[in-house]
Amino acid sequence: EGSNKVLRVTRSNENWRRYVDYVNQIVVNGLVEVTLFSARYFQNQVDEQFLTNNDVAPLLEIQLKLAPPVATFTPMMGRTSQGDGLRDIVDSWLTSFVNVATLVTRLDTPEED
Repeated sequence: EGSNKVLRVTRSNENWRRYVDYVNQIVVNGLVEVTLFSARYFQNQVDEQFLTNNDVAPLLEIQLKLAPPVATFTPMMGRTSQGDGLRDIVDSWLTSFVNVATLVTRLDTPEED
């Protein structure tokens, strides 16, 4: 049951709308912070200087296999049809950072009283 019903306040009440907007802004700011923190963490994980200075193990390891006349990267650079290329992996991480916002129900969606 909605908080407005427990408090016996209609959703159209101006004070209620201001309260919902206030709380909604707190939630939005928190989601922005989570996304930015995740992006900064990822940035640090691909920064060789950061990893060296902070004695941190990298999040991702890329191997170069030499089998003349071919050199092969694992994971493969770019996208693959199986979705396991380096670009696929990085894109899935970045998408998950942004999609964390889909886990929270919007507070400012209009509903009937």
